[in-house]
Amino acid sequence: MKHELSVAKRTVQMLQRQETLQCHLDPNWVEADNDHILAAVIELGEMCDWLGYKWWKHVEFNVTSYEQAQLELVDVWHFVMNKALTHTSPEAYIDFGIGMQKAFEALDDPNCERVDILFNKEHRAEYTSLVKHCMTLLLSGTVDLYILACLSVNIGLDFDTLYGKYMAKSTLNLFRWNNGYGNGTYGKIWYSVYSTYTLEDNEVMLAIIAAKEFDSYEELYTLLGVAYAHDETMRQIQEEVRI
Repeated sequence: MKHELSVAKRTVQMLQRQETLQCHLDPNWVEADNDHILAAVIELGEMCDWLGYKWWKHVEFNVTSYEQAQLELVDVWHFVMNKALTHTSPEAYIDFGIGMQKAFEALDDPNCERVDILFNKEHRAEYTSLVKHCMTLLLSGTVDLYILACLSVNIGLDFDTLYGKYMAKSTLNLFRWNNGYGNGTYGKIWYSVYSTYTLEDNEVMLAIIAAKEFDSYEELYTLLGVAYAHDETMRQIQEEVRI
């Protein structure tokens, strides 16, 4: 689906949403001086877990792990934006947005080679090499939007997809926080109507997205609440059965 707003303008929307979320979590989050770069690097490492890089153990790489790897990279963007927000004025959002637009447009060239990490193990190895390069840059203090965009595109996150998954994940993050994530009372594993098994909350979010049951991110928040209430009901029933 084509969007009326440019990559730059939607990036500004993402920055504004991220700032709103951070202020909701902690009004003094900038002064807290948290290490957002380290957090981004750790999220890259968690993404690699889903790519099956551990040669010393069997890891089944499939569509589910591919989608989870995408979400880990979306989390990387959360922390990259946090870092940008601690050093920029609202006017400078535009510069960040233009940088994003240039990076993704450069990768939109039909002659730009893509790696198939979903079905090709060798290409996954190439991809993890790029991840290591990105980690090195981040730890040296360099946020290279082109490298990050390259990581995104080569794992199926063109900007439209990245924008949609960022907006969805930030909605889930807000839901988590409003339901006790910060004080340890929130449960990430849910009994879900979308599966006969328990699912992690981000898997429930992906199932809601796949079912196309919402038209706005406010509706997604509501549907997460319905799913979470179902989990609480199932747990209460189990508890009563044990009694």
